[in-house]
Amino acid sequence: MSDVAIRIEHIWKKYRLGTTNYYSLKEDLLHWWRGLAHKNQALPTFRWALQDINLDIKQGETVGIIGKNGSGKSTLLKILSRITTPTKGNVWIKGRMSSLLEVGTGFHPELTGKENILLNGAILGMTKREIKAQLDEIIAFSGIEAYLDTPVKRYSSGMYVRLAFAVAAHLRNDIIVVDEVLAVGDLEFQKKCLGKLHNLAHEGKTALIVSHQLGLIENMCHKAVVLQQGEMAMCTPHVQSAIQYYQQNTLAYLTETNLADRQDRQRHAQFLLHKIELLNEAGEPIPFATTGKPLKIRLHYEAGQAFSQVSVALKFKEMNGNAKILLWTKLLNKTYQTTSPAGYFDCVLPKVALSAQTYLLNILVETPFEKLDWIQDAYQIQVAEGKYYPESSIQNYQESIVFTDFTWE
Repeated sequence: MSDVAIRIEHIWKKYRLGTTNYYSLKEDLLHWWRGLAHKNQALPTFRWALQDINLDIKQGETVGIIGKNGSGKSTLLKILSRITTPTKGNVWIKGRMSSLLEVGTGFHPELTGKENILLNGAILGMTKREIKAQLDEIIAFSGIEAYLDTPVKRYSSGMYVRLAFAVAAHLRNDIIVVDEVLAVGDLEFQKKCLGKLHNLAHEGKTALIVSHQLGLIENMCHKAVVLQQGEMAMCTPHVQSAIQYYQQNTLAYLTETNLADRQDRQRHAQFLLHKIELLNEAGEPIPFATTGKPLKIRLHYEAGQAFSQVSVALKFKEMNGNAKILLWTKLLNKTYQTTSPAGYFDCVLPKVALSAQTYLLNILVETPFEKLDWIQDAYQIQVAEGKYYPESSIQNYQESIVFTDFTWE
């Protein structure tokens, strides 16, 4: 085990749904008594978030963990970071570990940014002198010098991420664990973070990265792990093979137009997106879009009440996670009022400005105060080859971001 940084042996993790473990004798007894008084209430159900995970990660390896939402990725990282304990199994970690799992994890909200840097260094076992030797570099990397003496409870999510990543990447550690949280940062900071991760890999540091950006996993990782319903479906040094497996198997359900059964979503109790349709110019259902031709994307919803100031967004992404088009009502300075009990939104594209390939759709419906429904990778849409300009095909038009005309109805 001399070259192994992390060893995971037969890890199982079970969660109990529908009840709460109070960790207090008095409250547990009261809960038990209430259960006797209401004999008809549903019995607790259990769910295995992880099932028999075995994995060795060598020193200096960068390992990507992919899988759809709810597959157990974050649970595995929380076990490695000792935020939660496994139901069964063992984990051995060689060296210091820094974790960046959720926005604000590891920060005390009442302390300032500078005080939290000192606190995180102390948790890692560093002396005050060692932390101060890295302080200037951390501050410069984070880019929030003006707010270092401000309590972090007043930070935006982006500022949280900037400081948290700067601390995790610069303080003395052997292993860094990063969840999807980097997606919160702006594009410039994301590029800076990726450059730092590359440097850490060259320095022999071990890294675990969870991301839906498959291009990031392919470019950075020496090994890829695919999780599927809590089980390890694949672990291979051939990262591209793992990505192809994930796309072909895990994403197969994305061709379903029914969205009502999707559990990996955030939604309001009184609002549900339940169906997506692709329509042609005549309003007839079509199985795929075509470059240069009109397209209407219809989102059917059910609502238990009316909502006002509603905005809707569709994001087209390539299968590697790169964004291509954002169709957002806010870009048009428009909001809507939903009707009860049902209705639909139409996004109309006069001409599909995308090359022929498969794309993933993210869908977001929100008000200024809350998300009504948010489904990442909600639908897999196929674009067939066609003519965008009269003289040529768009096949060679491969800009990273595409701007196009669109309307919402």
